[in-house]
Amino acid sequence: MIPLLPFAAGLIAGGLAVRLLRDEKTQDTLRQAQESLRSAAQSGLSTLKASTAAMKERLSPAETTVPAAAAKPAVRRTKAGGTPRKAAARKAPARPAKAKGEAAAADTAAAPRKRARKTAAPQA
Repeated sequence: MIPLLPFAAGLIAGGLAVRLLRDEKTQDTLRQAQESLRSAAQSGLSTLKASTAAMKERLSPAETTVPAAAAKPAVRRTKAGGTPRKAAARKAPARPAKAKGEAAAADTAAAPRKRARKTAAPQA
């Protein structure tokens, strides 16, 4: 009996939906909603297109002449004005931190286990 209740409710809801969709007033309302959604989407797309064009214009390199001093890379010299200094050595990237479970497992695997001492059984 219980499985028939959802089926009956769906059957009634489907019949009401078909009846409403066939109504002229409902169809007119759906058409108006469709047109308003279409116009909103078109205006949003045109706004997006305009803002994209403005952003491209802003981010594109300017066509100006660069002064000669700014065009050359800066070279650091020693105090005596001799040869250029070498670049500083980079540090190795830091290792990622281990999760709590991984750290505990790694610690126990690396540490040697203590052997239990065997004691001699007392002789009777």
